[in-house]
Amino acid sequence: MSETLVRIVRKEDVEDLAMRGIALEEASRQFDLLRDPTPMVQRLDRPAKPGDGVRRLTSLAATELVDRADAARRAGRVSKFVPASGAASRMFQTLTAAVDSFERGDADAPEAPDVRRFFEGLDRLPFRRELAYNGVVPTLAGDERMNALARVLRPGGLAYAAKPKGLIAFHRYGDDARSAFEEQLVEAGRYATDGGGRCRVHCTVPEGSSADFEWLLDSRRAEIEARAGAVVDLTLSTQKPSTDTIAITPDGGLFRDADGRMLFRPGGHGALLSNLQDFGGDIVVVKNIDNVVPEDRMGIVVFWKKVLIGYLVTLQEAVSRYLRTLQDDGHDDAMLDQALDFAATQLSIPDTRGVKSSDIGTKRAFLLRNLDRPIRVCGVVRNDGEPGGGPFWSRGVDGSARLQIVESAEVDMSDEEQKAIWSSSTHFNPVDLVLGTRDWRGDAYSLDMFAEPRAVFRAKKFSGGRELIALERPGLWNGAMAYWNTVFVEVPPATFAPVKTVFDLLRPEHQP
Repeated sequence: MSETLVRIVRKEDVEDLAMRGIALEEASRQFDLLRDPTPMVQRLDRPAKPGDGVRRLTSLAATELVDRADAARRAGRVSKFVPASGAASRMFQTLTAAVDSFERGDADAPEAPDVRRFFEGLDRLPFRRELAYNGVVPTLAGDERMNALARVLRPGGLAYAAKPKGLIAFHRYGDDARSAFEEQLVEAGRYATDGGGRCRVHCTVPEGSSADFEWLLDSRRAEIEARAGAVVDLTLSTQKPSTDTIAITPDGGLFRDADGRMLFRPGGHGALLSNLQDFGGDIVVVKNIDNVVPEDRMGIVVFWKKVLIGYLVTLQEAVSRYLRTLQDDGHDDAMLDQALDFAATQLSIPDTRGVKSSDIGTKRAFLLRNLDRPIRVCGVVRNDGEPGGGPFWSRGVDGSARLQIVESAEVDMSDEEQKAIWSSSTHFNPVDLVLGTRDWRGDAYSLDMFAEPRAVFRAKKFSGGRELIALERPGLWNGAMAYWNTVFVEVPPATFAPVKTVFDLLRPEHQP
């Protein structure tokens, strides 16, 4: 345990930690990570590209994989996990800033470019009727326009900027509209419905919002289930207080709030690894809440989701055959070499070439250690300038180059070589994951065993007007899955339609 933290910790700090279920040893570990002058960063080896870490499938192969996915779906193996904890504040960030500016007396705020753009596009936004009922119409100008915009965004009005993003209407269907949450349920019904007609979906939601999500499903259940073609079995969870993290001051001291209490912050989406574990799925589709298209555009999305599911099933079946043979001691040198070739070519497991010249015992131990891991099949799209991470060969703590999803915040951009590798990437991570979370016996893996706890994110933040250094846990599809066996498959750009700002809803892929 850090002697520094032991020296400065107070009785009330220990009580606050205990109340959240955080061990003092864990707080000490976080404190040391925050103060580490040489934090762990990904050491990029090269981008993953087609022919070198990214797979391109033929139409015939893709169609055959769909059949495997449908068999797994009917057997009840497939479910969906949707991180939906984010608020819609970023969707309306520039509009909120304009309202703030107007209320401070800026006479030019009503003519801000994004304010004009919002009112010009109002008739094409999915929530236009709700806005019209509240007096928000395209012809408003000046102060009326800004007062109406404040009613849209602020608490006491429609409070769009404070709502969970999943509850914001994304698509219009005639005079009706459907939220991102509803669209995710409809989509899930197309590839995660079992032979009994039931579809399991789990959403992680903001604290205090579960009743709103449940009410929306219950009030529209008949329509949602008719469109999904399934009975929706929905469960919800929030990030656990035990995954919260502490913060430090810029000079390395423990950050405390105005009352002198230790500050705790949500641990980022990497904290959801615990929620994923508790969900208890077998084959789990993971998709961000804001990456969803209208129903008439879901066909290509569903097809490729099934391709990824079928690919995972194929890999799992091969891994199961090899591990069963290894466990039963029915292996010989030729079989071990075949398994090593599979590990290298199909799962991109490092260091297999050197092991091939080893004795039988070494080969067997290597295969047991490296094949018996969770598998993730990740869809990636061509990089057209979207912000976010991508697929790379990256060297971790052990020095081996593994396939990883890497964010720019994990890379030392002051290193010109690393910056050049990052810039030469051809593909983007749309968070289109299919996870195999059970072993070849059908038992659930302990997912935290395959995370890299040192792969944290550190960022400058503010609380009460004071600067702090915040710690986020290893990202769910970054460090939290660092030691999974990973496969990247190229999928069409049409499968990726994120909504990061309200103006993305005006894009053709979100219009009726």
